[in-house]
Amino acid sequence: MSSALAIPTPLCYAKYFLKNIEYLRNEIKTPIPIEIWEVGDELNNEIRDRLSLFPNITFKNTLEFDDRITHWRGFQAKAPVLKFSKATDIIICDADVTIFQDPLIIQNSKPYIDTGSYMFRDFQHWYWNLPKERNSNPPSNFESHDYYDRRKNFVKSIAPVLTPIFPREWAYIYNDDYPSYLAQEALAESGVFFINRDKNQDVIDTFYELNNNHNESYKCVHGDKELVWLSFIKNNKSFSINHLYPVSLFNSLTQLYNNNPFYIQKLNF
Repeated sequence: MSSALAIPTPLCYAKYFLKNIEYLRNEIKTPIPIEIWEVGDELNNEIRDRLSLFPNITFKNTLEFDDRITHWRGFQAKAPVLKFSKATDIIICDADVTIFQDPLIIQNSKPYIDTGSYMFRDFQHWYWNLPKERNSNPPSNFESHDYYDRRKNFVKSIAPVLTPIFPREWAYIYNDDYPSYLAQEALAESGVFFINRDKNQDVIDTFYELNNNHNESYKCVHGDKELVWLSFIKNNKSFSINHLYPVSLFNSLTQLYNNNPFYIQKLNF
């Protein structure tokens, strides 16, 4: 069994992923292999040289497998990274994330061993707040009937009926009417997620296809994040998700594991 932490690394986030790798190697002292992924030529020689100072780092490029640079740059970059990494147990990590615990803690946990997956929740305060009037002019997608309708149709194209493994937080999608209560608009946050290839190659393939069609799928969800767990649903598989909601520390999203910070987005050092 091989493990790897895979990081798509656009140059604009260099200060974050350099600090993340420094912390993982020097503070946590985890030996986990780290894959640095580019979509085309993204990093300069200075950043490459600094990354090369760390042990067990490999450089990879989606161009080795797919020549569409513009198509894959963005949230969707995680899909070819996940599909084409050679690791069995892979941890996808955003370039703007700093991890504060050894990722192997989760890989060795019972939820991960049982499902070959582990995800983190998004903020609990993201709710639908649909206006009463169908043709009103709301200020954002969170209050848009049109966006809600697209979301509903998209989810039901993936899972036509409500099944026992579908998240209860989103069960309202299967109701005929719009939510009459504050219903959760977001479930998962994909800054870091864990997946085992042997158990979930079909899920990885589905995630790839949904992101390959990002010009349409992203009209229904916010980037790639909900597409991770929806790929499990599409294949009628259960997935593991942290029972704790993130908190805001240092004005940044902070995910907790065992009641301690596990990762933080865009932490200013």
